[in-house]
Amino acid sequence: MITTIPDSYDAWAPVEGCWSPWVKPVLFTYPPTYASAEMSLMDVGATVAAAGTPDGITALVLDLPYASALVGGLALAPRGWRPVPLYNGVSHGLVGRPLVQTGDIINALHAGGEPLRACALPADAPPVFLLDSLRLTGRPAPLVFDNRWVVTPQDLPSAERLRHHGITRVRFFGDTVLPDLGAVLGRWRTGGLTLERVSDVVVPLVLPTLPWWIGTWAERVAVRWGLKRSSAGGFGGLVPEPSKGGHG
Repeated sequence: MITTIPDSYDAWAPVEGCWSPWVKPVLFTYPPTYASAEMSLMDVGATVAAAGTPDGITALVLDLPYASALVGGLALAPRGWRPVPLYNGVSHGLVGRPLVQTGDIINALHAGGEPLRACALPADAPPVFLLDSLRLTGRPAPLVFDNRWVVTPQDLPSAERLRHHGITRVRFFGDTVLPDLGAVLGRWRTGGLTLERVSDVVVPLVLPTLPWWIGTWAERVAVRWGLKRSSAGGFGGLVPEPSKGGHG
């Protein structure tokens, strides 16, 4: 793990960019490996085609597995969309087997810096928020690195902030709206934004029914899911081996 934020981060989160405060820095602190343990990128061609070009009132949310949302976001950048990576689970480094694979995401973040900078996007380019739909998969076990993570309302701009920048509609790309994102999108709908889902056609987005406790958020969400906060920021930690102590 490196200790300074690389130049690629500045490309994804330029100082003047109005969406830069929401770019998560944690995975930028790891060097690229280009030898990921698992690689399963979706074909994002259909996503890019369906997204089209910005119309001034629409923001996008890509919630796709592994680095697929990043690939889609980079493909949309030349069309005028500003990709905003929200990945908030740390890499496992050399300790334990990770629940959430981050290698492809780290590689794409670093490799995408120069192409993204070359797009010379304006500071207020409409956002496309990028998430890993596998962020909550897997079951923690002893000596496994639990880097599952959630997105909270604080991880995304409010409906008021989006409307301030002319955004009145959000289009979702993904198979399922997970509960954590559903809570955020519900706030956006309450705040006056129109939510749509894009697959073969554009339809109103149906949000999942949420447990009562998910609306309270804060640390309660992480506790309910058993997530581990990382001292480096974001989520991630080794699940300890159970004590083998006993009476002799």
